[in-house]
Amino acid sequence: MVNKYCNDVSTILVGNPLIKKEGCFKNSGVLIILDHQLYLKENIEMLNILNNSGVLDIYNDQVFVKLHPMDDIDNYKSNILKKYNIIMSLDNLFFSLVIGHTSSLLYIRGCQGENILRYKSKIPAIDLGVEFINQEGFIEAYKTHSSKKIDTSEISLYYGKESSIVFNECICEILNL
Repeated sequence: MVNKYCNDVSTILVGNPLIKKEGCFKNSGVLIILDHQLYLKENIEMLNILNNSGVLDIYNDQVFVKLHPMDDIDNYKSNILKKYNIIMSLDNLFFSLVIGHTSSLLYIRGCQGENILRYKSKIPAIDLGVEFINQEGFIEAYKTHSSKKIDTSEISLYYGKESSIVFNECICEILNL
């Protein structure tokens, strides 16, 4: 985006140190990522689609919801989240399916190899492959979700510790100019 809108600026891709390519604890459950409370309407629309589809019922108690740090559980009717587990930390967890709206966390989880389904609304967001806009679309996307992975080759070649090293090298080079 920087290159698109700022012609006189150069960018260096250093990757993302938060993305772990291996060594994650495996969890066969589903993670639902909620966006910032600015997108409360879209969060609720997405949760209603997921609840009404019945698709996630097969996961029993293995459906987890991660609220945005700036969101508040009180923003949601008690019945909309009642059958899900609220999770605060995602450290060392790997999910068989991650569902969300526009969160950068969706991208990070997809880069780690997790299957992503994105609720598509009128809010601009990066295309992450399989998207849905309604209940029928979610059911169809759920059937095909494991066949699409996020291609990060054009975005960055560096992840985890390697990304931190490249970042430090870039900062040192900038400071030495």
